[in-house]
Amino acid sequence: MAVWKVTHEETGMKLTAFLRLKLNSELSLKKIKLLLAQNKCLINKKFEHFGVTLVGKGDLVELVLEDQFPRPIREISDCLPKVIYNDDSLIAIDKPAYITSDNSKFLERISKNYKFKAELIHRLDKETTGVLLIAKNSDSLKAYIELFKTHNIKKSYLAIVDGIPNQKKGTISNYLGKIHSYQGQSLWGPQPKEKGLAAVSNWKVIKTGKQAALLQVEPITGRTHQIRVHLQSIGHPILGDKQYGKKSSYLAERCLLHAESIDFVHPFSGKNMHLTSCLPQDFTDALRALSIL
Repeated sequence: MAVWKVTHEETGMKLTAFLRLKLNSELSLKKIKLLLAQNKCLINKKFEHFGVTLVGKGDLVELVLEDQFPRPIREISDCLPKVIYNDDSLIAIDKPAYITSDNSKFLERISKNYKFKAELIHRLDKETTGVLLIAKNSDSLKAYIELFKTHNIKKSYLAIVDGIPNQKKGTISNYLGKIHSYQGQSLWGPQPKEKGLAAVSNWKVIKTGKQAALLQVEPITGRTHQIRVHLQSIGHPILGDKQYGKKSSYLAERCLLHAESIDFVHPFSGKNMHLTSCLPQDFTDALRALSIL
């Protein structure tokens, strides 16, 4: 972590120019902008993503350099996640962070290794870890999608959020829709009924620390970015969420959201299924650092 205090002479400089000055131009402008986008720069303990921001005398500027805070590098072609469950109709995997669920190379890798055509049943955001269901054929895909459509699949997530909720549990119910797009990404948020889709999430506090809390969230519906938007809407965004939690004071490399478990009645065997995923190392490291464990 590199830390600087802005002097009188440096007042009024653009953040990118200030950082290049302090780094002796060792990093390109493009690289600095990438670090800003990755939540690696703070001004006065708050994340800053805009290079045109002007710094002022006395501002505390912090920058996490890549060699100090490495991101796990995963090659799609080589990534073969841990299998949680496997039968004739379904395989459940433990999705790691930084892998896009519907990436064709990722699905091809699974298909080739397990000798079936992988059909994605649902999605997890790129940075979200945990239980991901993949069908082995078109008939299975239809059966599992029907479970989702009829709300006969129960999903449970764990999230580390900024701040401590005043209540121990609650339900968030509103309508969500796309409100903005930038750099190929979409932002979702609350919308009037006629412009959005109904979204409902139940949440409860599992444990708290001094500045953050561990929440269990059960989404009743499955809207894009639902949990992330809902938790932001109650003033407790997920730590590390670069789209919806930019003002978080704890520096997390990724959005700390984990798909902990999925429960359903197997559409072919009739068995009650309870599939779970253990917390990844970076998640438990964050809990420990925040005195939540």
